[in-house]
Amino acid sequence: MITPTRKEYMKKWREDNKEHLKEYGRKYHKKYYPKNREKLLEYYKKWREENKEYKNLKDREYNSRKRQDEKWVEKERKRGREYYRKRAKLDPGFANRQFKERYRNDPEFNLKKRRYAVKYAKKHKEKKMVWVNNYSARKRNAEGSFTTDEWEKLLEKNNHSCIFCGTKERLSIDHIIPLSKNGTNYIWNIQPLCRSCNSKKSNKVLLNT
Repeated sequence: MITPTRKEYMKKWREDNKEHLKEYGRKYHKKYYPKNREKLLEYYKKWREENKEYKNLKDREYNSRKRQDEKWVEKERKRGREYYRKRAKLDPGFANRQFKERYRNDPEFNLKKRRYAVKYAKKHKEKKMVWVNNYSARKRNAEGSFTTDEWEKLLEKNNHSCIFCGTKERLSIDHIIPLSKNGTNYIWNIQPLCRSCNSKKSNKVLLNT
């Protein structure tokens, strides 16, 4: 009979007594942590800094396994939403800053978001057009904004066609009174023009009468 080494014996003992060790660890940690909180936090912080790549690898492996479990995924999403909701109340710019920081520092996340943005823009062309217009108007300190629903109702009213030439191809958002002449960005100052007519109109005030 082959006698197991101490290492093999301890490994088997730990496997056989896994639940007991977990319970003991929880009880010990519950007593030890409050008395040594600062010391432990400092140790964890130092360890994470020294083992950043290893920790990231293990986190990815763990998350990859857990993502197979739909209940865990839903639970994590719910927990994440609650966390950001609470933080947003205390610090309104928190989520935006976190997203920007991750977008700058995480190439994989950056690429994923870029691909999603391209895919989303192709699927929701009108939404993207309205968003870009409102963003541009804000940059120029123009008054007002309008929604995708308002823009789509305006298109319906004009039969989804350019109000000057009647084409339904390559429609764009035009300001009746241009922003450069103190026009507003409200829906009543908007008209649908094809890109060609919009380019010819330039910054003139023209109405289809």
